[in-house]
Parts: sequence; structure tokens; C-alpha cells
Amino acid sequence: MATTWPLDDIRYAIAGRATFHRGFLQVAPSLYVGSHYERFIIDAVGFRHGSLGFWSNIAMLDQLDGPGASVAILDTTTLALDYLDRDGSAVPREPATSKLTLESKGRWHVQTESSVHLLDFDEGHWERLPGPDANPYPGRNEGQLRSLENFILGSNGYLTTVGDDFFEYYWAHTSMIRHITPAPPTT
Repeated sequence: MATTWPLDDIRYAIAGRATFHRGFLQVAPSLYVGSHYERFIIDAVGFRHGSLGFWSNIAMLDQLDGPGASVAILDTTTLALDYLDRDGSAVPREPATSKLTLESKGRWHVQTESSVHLLDFDEGHWERLPGPDANPYPGRNEGQLRSLENFILGSNGYLTTVGDDFFEYYWAHTSMIRHITPAPPTT
């Protein structure tokens, strides 16, 4: 049975969410922990506020009677969180990725404001999948990685690929990086 909320309550919730979001962007926290969500989620997300970018670790704790972590203990020195379920048992969780370097391993999806970049460090390959609002690149949208700089959440990344008979290398500059997530293995 679906619950119908009164229109005034919906407007109040929307206004509250907008106020929270404005404050979040102004504070630019390194860590945000929310509670009593419908499921346990941890993520690292890049944000833009005006011309400045930043990233934040986000932890949304489960409802107290849910199966996921409903308690987080903060190490105030490192800002690392340990997660526990309602019975006090540890809930292991891999930390979210906030940065990639040329020494990184594996395959990664890097979502920017306008494109998705697939970085395969095992093969040394990069590919850009432009979104509908993406600017065209003056060079190529894929190639063998040569260099990788500033691939950090909340920042604009820069990379070069191996060139050809005409150019020593090709370069690419990303829009602000929003998410870095592992890519599924190739089949």
C-alpha cells in the first residue's frame, strides 16, 4: 500500500534538502555521515561549488533494524570510520577510491561532469566516452597511456597518450571528476 504525503510536507522536505545541500557545498566537508537510511552506503564523491572543486567521503548508515552497518566509530586523527551492525559486529567495507595515478592497478571508470573515462592500468589503455554535454577533444578519445596527472575527486584530470607519426603525444583534460569506481573485468 503506497503512502501519499500531503503536498505541503513534500514542499517542506524539498526546501529542507535544498538548504542542506547549499550548506554542504559552502562547508565542503571531508566527511559526511548520515543515519537511518534505507541501506548502508559508503562512497567518495567530487563536488563543485562555484569554480572550486572538492571531494567528500560519504557514509549513509542503515536503519537500526536493517542488515547493514547502523553505527560508525570515527578515528579523529585519520577520519577513518569503523562500521558496526546493530549487534556490535564489525561490517567490513573497502574504502572508496578518491585518486588514481599511473601506478594504479586494474580497470576503472572515472565519471566526470560530462564524460566517462575508462582507464585500464593493466593494459595501459585509456578511452573516453563523451556524454551529451561533453566538449569535443582536439585529439583522440582513446590511446595508450603515457602520463596521468591530478585524477582526484573534485579536480580536473590531465593525461597524455602515446603519439603517432604526426605527434609525439596527444593530451586530454577532463571536466571535474565526480566518481572513481572499479570497472567490471573484460570477458
